[in-house]
Amino acid sequence: MIIQFIRYLVTVVLLAGISFNASAIAEDPYEVNNTLFTATDLSLYQAVPLSTIAGQGASWDEDWYMIYVNSGSNRVQVDLQFLNTDADLDLELYDSSGVLLIESTSATDNEYIEYDVAPTGGTYYIRVITYTLAGGLYNGAAYDLQWNTVTPVDDLYEENDSFASAFDHTGNEGFWLSDLTGSGGIAADVDYYMITVTSGYERVQVELLHSQAEGDLGIELYDAAFASVVYSNSDTDNESIDFEVPVAGTYYIAVYNNSGYTGQAYDLWWDDLVPTTVVTDDAYEENDDISTAYSQSVNTWLSAISGMAVAADQDWYQIQVSSGLTRVQVDLQFTHAEGDLDIALKDSAGSTITESIGVVDNESIDYDVVSAGTYYLVVTNSSGVYTSQSYDLLWNGVQPTTTVSDDLAEPNNDSASAFVFSSTSTWLSDLTGGFVTSNDEDWYQITVPADKTQLYVYLEYIYSQGDIDITLYNSLQQIVGTGNTTGTNDNDEMSFRVSSGGTYYIRVYNSGSYSGQNYNMWWGVTTPSTTIANDDAYEVNNNAASAYPLSLNNTSLGQGISNDEDWYQIVVPADKKHIIADLLFTHGVNSDLDLYLIDSDGTTILAGSFTADSNENIEFTVPASGAYYLQVVTWTGDGDSYAGATYELRYSVVDPNNATGNTTTTTNTKGGILTGGGGSSGGGGGGSLGLTGLLLILLPALLRRRIYS
Repeated sequence: MIIQFIRYLVTVVLLAGISFNASAIAEDPYEVNNTLFTATDLSLYQAVPLSTIAGQGASWDEDWYMIYVNSGSNRVQVDLQFLNTDADLDLELYDSSGVLLIESTSATDNEYIEYDVAPTGGTYYIRVITYTLAGGLYNGAAYDLQWNTVTPVDDLYEENDSFASAFDHTGNEGFWLSDLTGSGGIAADVDYYMITVTSGYERVQVELLHSQAEGDLGIELYDAAFASVVYSNSDTDNESIDFEVPVAGTYYIAVYNNSGYTGQAYDLWWDDLVPTTVVTDDAYEENDDISTAYSQSVNTWLSAISGMAVAADQDWYQIQVSSGLTRVQVDLQFTHAEGDLDIALKDSAGSTITESIGVVDNESIDYDVVSAGTYYLVVTNSSGVYTSQSYDLLWNGVQPTTTVSDDLAEPNNDSASAFVFSSTSTWLSDLTGGFVTSNDEDWYQITVPADKTQLYVYLEYIYSQGDIDITLYNSLQQIVGTGNTTGTNDNDEMSFRVSSGGTYYIRVYNSGSYSGQNYNMWWGVTTPSTTIANDDAYEVNNNAASAYPLSLNNTSLGQGISNDEDWYQIVVPADKKHIIADLLFTHGVNSDLDLYLIDSDGTTILAGSFTADSNENIEFTVPASGAYYLQVVTWTGDGDSYAGATYELRYSVVDPNNATGNTTTTTNTKGGILTGGGGSSGGGGGGSLGLTGLLLILLPALLRRRIYS
């Protein structure tokens, strides 16, 4: 709907004169352009139809085109002309890293995109594909394509200067305007947005991001009769509304400027939620924001002042930190089973300094603030749903910790003395008041919930000061995972799926000598897509550091099982650098497997195969002999999950001069550990790309993603 609406708005700027001959034609002159890497460069053909360059396009396969956008003229317009009776073509725009920015996927003739890319311009890619999920085929359907750029004057949601012409923002709840078209709104005049509040979700939240220095913007919510309901109009950056409307239905958000319209930029977000249950609040209300914060006495429990507090909404408390007593200690007492409360320490401007957001009873903060003065404590419910649970709160100011040779987590030199790192998604420095010092090995105890066994650990340090590593141990002191950064890179990280919840230990150590260098660490957990069932004999092999070594002469240990990502290390000899790898499996829901060839650094993707069919195949000539990795993953972009799909994996290495192409078969050279053969054709030869870059983010989605506009 958004794409169709934008298309209507920009009809007057469509470049006319594009014509094409319908029905199938021979392969077009822009081939081979089947991937981003081989995209046809149309940068010099702005506002020129394909048909006048070298002829029409033909959709025998996916077609990629590269364009270059100049700085300033950053509103990209792409027009794809075709007949839907020939084929259902779709149009997509990607940035230089291969990230999908916007798509047009109607079920009618023609597709159109208008999108604001970065003001600095740069390289972008256009992709034309045939929609095949409903039985469509690549049949050589003819199309014409043209692109152009213009300099934005107003935003892409115009004309929306009245209630009658309000931009329909209903279907975009939970998304920023910039998520839709690459840019937010422009306050060149008053802008109206229509929303629909669903029955049972009458709590309306609206967020407006803007710079007060550029203009004094405000927002106002109106009902279906155009009567004002609530507004936010402060004299600071940004505005927000959190209001329970009396009934569901149509409402309007107006963005206006009190100081005159200068075309300033803004972004807008909205959502509707289940209303807050009406509850009895405490004696410290109203203290729902910084301006109404309750002034809490030092070293005194709330229960001793006016009784226990009640978490019926967000609660703010103002504290005064005295000179010389700038180590702030906070204790929040509550029962987690009644609700997950969190506590944050904020400065005088309301910016968060540190917070405690654990998933057990109670929260605490111990932090050295930079100076005496006014600070705030904010108690919130992590779910946003308040149930009037009771809590108690105490704070105190004490003398800062005396500077010592080691950090506040010490002594934690073994598992018995491990520092209890209870707060997930929190930097260690937020708990200890500063960076931690690596004077010896350090141990940290963490507790993984039973329902959140996907674990992430991030270690931040500077390699030139020393090589710090991390290892994960279970409660029996057995190694279950290691960091996956190698070489001379700064920082280390771990993404690991543990077999069950419970107590684990993170060991931080220096592979060389300890020099007292600083480091910081963060950990978090999420709910895995499935519960781990019986896994295969190659586990634990969930990252490059724990990759199972495949060799040409090993005895078979049976099939692989895709309960999580699986890594295998292979060794390529100097005289046989052409790798052929086959992944055999039966494609289906929760069993769409993909195969990647990873460089020796454990991060750079050299080749990948990620079709929507059974089996995957890779052929690739590596630049040098040595160790490489094969990675088997389950595609989860369509809601699929790791579900224990079985597979067979084989690989062979041959002389590049004797490689015979995509159907190469060998004997007595398969991996042997995971038996099998055959497979469909995959990538080959040359080039590399970062693991967090194009291939993993982009290419699986290119083959499967389908969103109707």
